[in-house]
Amino acid sequence: MENVALALIPYPKYITCRQEMLAIMPIMEICDPMFARPAKAFAGYAQRLVGVRFTEGRGASVVLRVDPDMQSGEYSLRVQTARVVLCAADAQGMQYALATLGQLMRVVDGRVSVPVCEVRDLPDCEHRCVMIDLARNWHPFDYLLSYVDLCWFYKVSRLHLHFTDDQSFTFPTDAYPKLRTENRCYSKEALIALDTYAKERGVLLV
Repeated sequence: MENVALALIPYPKYITCRQEMLAIMPIMEICDPMFARPAKAFAGYAQRLVGVRFTEGRGASVVLRVDPDMQSGEYSLRVQTARVVLCAADAQGMQYALATLGQLMRVVDGRVSVPVCEVRDLPDCEHRCVMIDLARNWHPFDYLLSYVDLCWFYKVSRLHLHFTDDQSFTFPTDAYPKLRTENRCYSKEALIALDTYAKERGVLLV
């Protein structure tokens, strides 16, 4: 394969690519139950990114396989003659593989297409974090969900939320209710929902 630059963030350690696109059917084959959650998250993002929802079924053109020889977080993506094969040793690696597939997908002549390429990557460090200061600059709850989305898309493993400081106290507390800043405090239910949303996408809240 010739090397053609692709718009991938972060850029993988190994990539080869041709100036050729492969149209794929939005059907996935999930070869291990641990990949069900990453596949579900990807299906939602695919619908938002290219307007097509991926489902599980026969005649799959996207195959999710286990490779026990890989390290945690490592993945490979190979676009073959008629399908895309993603391999990882764990769910975290598959999240990263599917995020890469999400970045590669385009709609060409009304069909979801990806470049004919091979990608292999492994994070240099486990802790890759972005910090949002909610005490000094409060954000509506929907913004927090969008930060999780960005972490998934760009393979950021942790989202650090800074809830309290001199400026405001945005973390819910029953023990000291007077600490809460009026109109700038999240509810317990909201943070539980945020944590669930993040876990489904392989993002750890700090």
